[in-house]
Amino acid sequence: MSAFERRTLTIAPGASRRPGDADWPRAIVLVTQGELELEGASGDRRRFGAGDLIWTHEVPLRALRNPGSADVVLLGVFPA
Repeated sequence: MSAFERRTLTIAPGASRRPGDADWPRAIVLVTQGELELEGASGDRRRFGAGDLIWTHEVPLRALRNPGSADVVLLGVFPA
């Protein structure tokens, strides 16, 4: 059994998603396609594009958004 799990998430153009407790705790996330906008609990927003890596450990997120016209595809790797 592997010590890590891998998950893929696709967010449609113009869509947003609220992160839940089960969403990739302590994950390293690779944006494999599109542009992702993260909104923090404070309301600050940051954008990430294809090839960018994000570490989600202790990052209080309010929303994940796709501001673009193509799908955003994320690949997450996290401890099992």
